[in-house]
Amino acid sequence: MDIKDVIIAPILIFLLIPGIWIFRNRESDLFERQLVNLGISVKMIGALAIGLIYQFYYHGGDTYNFFHHSTVIWKATLDNPLNYIKLAFSSGQPISGLGDYISSLYWYRDQSSFFVAKTAAFFGLFTLNSYLAIALCFSIFSFSGSWALYKTMTHRYPNLKIEAAIASFFIPSCIVWGSGLMKDTLTFGALGWVVYGFYHLVVQRNFTRTALIGGIIGLYIIYVVKIYILISLIPCLLGWAVLENLDSINSRVIRSFVAPFFFVVGGLLAFFFMDQVAEENAKYDLDNLALTSQTTAYDIAYWTGKGAGSTYNLGELDGTIGGIISLTPQAIVVSLFRPWLWEVSNPMMLITALESLGILILTVLVFFRGRLIGVFSWIRKDPFLVFCFAFSLVFAIGVGVSSYNFGSLARYKIPLMPFYVFGMFVLNAYNSLKRD
Repeated sequence: MDIKDVIIAPILIFLLIPGIWIFRNRESDLFERQLVNLGISVKMIGALAIGLIYQFYYHGGDTYNFFHHSTVIWKATLDNPLNYIKLAFSSGQPISGLGDYISSLYWYRDQSSFFVAKTAAFFGLFTLNSYLAIALCFSIFSFSGSWALYKTMTHRYPNLKIEAAIASFFIPSCIVWGSGLMKDTLTFGALGWVVYGFYHLVVQRNFTRTALIGGIIGLYIIYVVKIYILISLIPCLLGWAVLENLDSINSRVIRSFVAPFFFVVGGLLAFFFMDQVAEENAKYDLDNLALTSQTTAYDIAYWTGKGAGSTYNLGELDGTIGGIISLTPQAIVVSLFRPWLWEVSNPMMLITALESLGILILTVLVFFRGRLIGVFSWIRKDPFLVFCFAFSLVFAIGVGVSSYNFGSLARYKIPLMPFYVFGMFVLNAYNSLKRD
């Protein structure tokens, strides 16, 4: 960050104020109007925080690598505006006359990373390629997804607005890692739109252009940037839809006959999706998924993240599905509840450890109040809760066995955090109803 950021970023915020004011005043509820102001502020602070963390704590890293790519595209655009069009619509192929620029784009053939760089470059066109202004644009997109997720939660549970706000906007790791110029910011915002779109279009069968457009854009972003999120998400969404349809059938007899059909269809759709993913990216084929997790985990633990001092070990990964299954309990624990306080070795780990401790306390209190059988009974009766915990646990297993570094894990796990935390809040509300 430099002097240009100090000038451009405040101008951008000033220009955004009228739009934020109009958006806020569309809400009739005073709490939600205040939440718009606070939510956007928190996201913007998170965007600034991640920039400062990478500049002064890590002395470089992904966010500045993305900005480097944006800067190269910006310079190419200043040289000839048509260069921007060529680079924006490229798929990693050589482009005549742009060899010097492309040679500086070391993620040019990594389409997931280069998509983020192209997105940053697009925002850079309107902000004179200011790092902080671009990061603020990313934070606004993240806010939009968080808002969509919040509205989904409160539409289903209108009495849990505070809990939905906490889960959607105020989880510390999501604020930091889901607000700046990062892959995680785009996928975090996109995830909120996918769930919003699915809820309105499929569960509620209520067609709106916002749900359709937001859902499609969200799916596309996740598909391009972090397709493994969809591998966990799509089967869980289909399961949610199946359970919602079964619950709409009043007759137990009919429901018992129809249930196998719904689950078979849902399973076939999930398998078809996985097959399509494998065609696009062989490392996510079911036969290669475990090997991909092993390779990623060991690369982060013993190569790219070796010097970070925050490596963890769940046991030996043998590159098989059976090996992952055997590490499932440890993977869930590390993703949700670790690092423990005694494992902290740097300031960033302390923040993660305190957050994990809070989630552990929340989990214990919910299960203590509701008892084990009671809690699972509430989950079984609520399809949305089934989705929340199914996605949270499946994703926790995936990132837990493929990270092996607490710093990386803190970033990778943010998609599951709102769903797990809000799921616990809903269970706590059910426990309170039972006691009353």
